[in-house]
Amino acid sequence: MKKILGSVFFACMLSAALFAEIVLQPNVGFSAITISGSPSEEIYGKEVAEKGSLTVSFIPLTVGLDAAYILENGLTFMFNNNISLLGNLKQTNSFEKVSDVQTLSGNSGVYYDGSLLFGYTYKKIDNFHLTFGLGVAGSAGKIVPNKFKHQLFEDGKEIRSNEGDIKDTSLFMWQVGVPINVSAQYYFTNNIGVGLTISDTLGYGKISQTFKQGASETTTELYKGFANNFTLKAGIALKF
Repeated sequence: MKKILGSVFFACMLSAALFAEIVLQPNVGFSAITISGSPSEEIYGKEVAEKGSLTVSFIPLTVGLDAAYILENGLTFMFNNNISLLGNLKQTNSFEKVSDVQTLSGNSGVYYDGSLLFGYTYKKIDNFHLTFGLGVAGSAGKIVPNKFKHQLFEDGKEIRSNEGDIKDTSLFMWQVGVPINVSAQYYFTNNIGVGLTISDTLGYGKISQTFKQGASETTTELYKGFANNFTLKAGIALKF
């Protein structure tokens, strides 16, 4: 135990020596995760899928912890972490005149989003930091819905609707991309303030579905294509 505490203390001292400032910011907010592409060929068939378009949206509650290491000249290294909870997942398959919409709710499970960024912090205004950054990001998570609502529209009018419970079904979603991050902090004291962060990750994503029946499992690729993960969050900024 003494070795572990000693290692942590040494890491903190080393970080303080290397960086002019270290900022930790616990956050809460929301994310808007979207995947756009073609409908699943396994479900609709290749000929039909090629004529359609797909949009999947997931808007969950997000909690996170961001860390920024700021050099004296303003160069900044950031490590942002988010965990998304709850939220409804909506999938829309659009064809020439028909739209097939399914909403999954009562979701459990978690979706993790992490990013490593390099940027610059503007510090020339007293008690205020403004940081811009770019980097790489990856996210993945399992979503387990317990309710669904299925709607079919033709020329914008609903022609069929049904809803019910879902059992033994889960969705696995992942994304990789390039995040664009903007954050601002205002400090009431030398060490404590408030912060706001806006980030948007553009990249590629995929969703698959797993259905359990007894001891067996069947996994189907549902969607893949362009992915966008927009996050807005705010929290307490702690500067060391």
